[in-house]
Amino acid sequence: MRRVLFCMILLTVFCWPLVHRASAAPRVVVSIKPVHSLVAGVMKGVGEPWLLLKGAASPHTFALKPSDAKVIEDARLIFWVGETLAPPLARPFRVIPKGAEVVALADVKVPGLRRLEFREGGLWEAHDHDHDEHREKHDHDKEKHAHGEEKRGHDHDREKHAHGEEKHHDDEHAFDPHLWLDPLNARLWAGVIARELGEADPGNREKYEANARRLKARLDALHRELRGALKPVGGAPYIVFHDAYQYLEKRYGLNAVGSVSASPEKKPGAARLAELRAKIKGSKSICVFSEPQFRPGAVTTIIRGTGARAGELDPQGARIPAGEDAYFTLMRGLAKSLRTCLLGSR
Repeated sequence: MRRVLFCMILLTVFCWPLVHRASAAPRVVVSIKPVHSLVAGVMKGVGEPWLLLKGAASPHTFALKPSDAKVIEDARLIFWVGETLAPPLARPFRVIPKGAEVVALADVKVPGLRRLEFREGGLWEAHDHDHDEHREKHDHDKEKHAHGEEKRGHDHDREKHAHGEEKHHDDEHAFDPHLWLDPLNARLWAGVIARELGEADPGNREKYEANARRLKARLDALHRELRGALKPVGGAPYIVFHDAYQYLEKRYGLNAVGSVSASPEKKPGAARLAELRAKIKGSKSICVFSEPQFRPGAVTTIIRGTGARAGELDPQGARIPAGEDAYFTLMRGLAKSLRTCLLGSR
């Protein structure tokens, strides 16, 4: 009896670390809160992904802290939308990780993924495409990165992805990177996230796949909910702070007619404000929406004397707690804000 007990103890001592190591989740880093929510949903019961951009931090101007760099260095998987949304993260994601797989979800080749070009003309302020210089500066780095991927033994699909990304950055008009604002895009991403996690962590592949199925069912229900909630405001004209919402608008037939600014960091000048005031009246826009990370003073100035109301839209969930429910809270919040302002009641 003592010999049997002794053998069981030895098995526990020597085998438990192996079992624990096999089931431990990989370190996963995610750029923005909506994507973090999707990854957290797929990783539920296995591990917690690390969120880089917390609070109202903007992906357009984000600066890494030393603690963030350390997490990136040790990451096994990194999920982000892509360079068009967050140019400051492009170089850190290339040079800091020791051996991480970096997944740009906007560039993943998935049948049915909707990608839309930026809108220009009319009330849509022309984009200055100031990323062109940034792209040229990194051309050489990208070539080295592509060769590095081949060295690490990536398969043919990943090589095609790398070449596709280079082609995307050379395009005359980059596509709008706010893909997560279409729940059907988010549904497709759930499958991509589960696949990538399963490849990085085969021991938990079944858990990731089961979680992805549950997440897709939740997203299907959310899509039906939003379709019903937004139907009454489908024809109402309004203006947004910057052109970030067309995935939501095109999915649910909304009628945004222009933007205050092409970029969330670019303040509109006096001439632009005067032009907007005139066109708000001409288009009979019901609302002008600001965003939580920017002072609403410009919107207050714009709508004065036009009869339009002021509202607020939050494309990244600045005030929403991070976690698996954040994406759903974000999308319902957008629908509520649109209904509240456009219908003139709560």
